[in-house]
Amino acid sequence: MKYLAFEQLLSPARIGRFYRAMNQDRQKTILLYRYNIYLSQRMFGVMHIFEVALRNKIDAHYKAHFQQNDWFVHQSQNGGAFHGLRSASIIEAHYQKLIARNQYTHDRLISELSFGFWTTLFDRPQFRAGGQKIHSIFTDRPVGTKQKTINQELDKIRQFRNRIAHHQPFCLI
Repeated sequence: MKYLAFEQLLSPARIGRFYRAMNQDRQKTILLYRYNIYLSQRMFGVMHIFEVALRNKIDAHYKAHFQQNDWFVHQSQNGGAFHGLRSASIIEAHYQKLIARNQYTHDRLISELSFGFWTTLFDRPQFRAGGQKIHSIFTDRPVGTKQKTINQELDKIRQFRNRIAHHQPFCLI
């Protein structure tokens, strides 16, 4: 593909970072963009597995902690541990949407919630409300690893995941 057509299709703003990184070499710019796509494809599968495993571990943790299979709904409602927190309003919105479509199941609600939602459960208010034990899902974490450290690392992973999912350059910072 010719560079000008490539740039026009994808926009000068999107291609500009690659173009500057390659010292205005048009062929190298296209090649770097293609490498970014290739690396994104390779990382997406890894991120998928991590995201699904994280949410499943959190779900299992809270099912046991609250002794409720449908802990999401119960703990987000009035009197629940998460009531009044940001996570509760997110759960409630998704729950109501699924109920309105007559499609609610616990598993469907889990899959509807974003990776960003799952990482917010490690934010201080949610961590405290949830019993301050959620970090125990990381069974191989170094001794003494605190919620704050896990939260910071998960935020880095979330940012990286979003760069991939939104087709942004992640090999350029």
